[in-house]
Amino acid sequence: MAKKYHKSPIDTHDGKEVDFLLQDRGGAVVGIEVKAASSVQETDFSGLRALSDQFKRGIVFYTGETLALIGPRLHAAPLPDETLRRVLWLRVQHG
Repeated sequence: MAKKYHKSPIDTHDGKEVDFLLQDRGGAVVGIEVKAASSVQETDFSGLRALSDQFKRGIVFYTGETLALIGPRLHAAPLPDETLRRVLWLRVQHG
């Protein structure tokens, strides 16, 4: 059975944010950040770290080439440039 997901940006009380939270019907949540950069920095994970108690996994998609485990349940994952442009456009269009 296909899972349904909804997208929702979220801000923390101290101004950090996560671009997308995806939740399946069972309540499992994945936090997603999208970066238009060829490398990731520690600061790219600040929103995910601030909300890490609310999700099963956090992923930062970026234009680099390496899939990396950054910390417990935190990953950096490459996303091809064209796909990244489409995701960023979606983020702009839907706030």
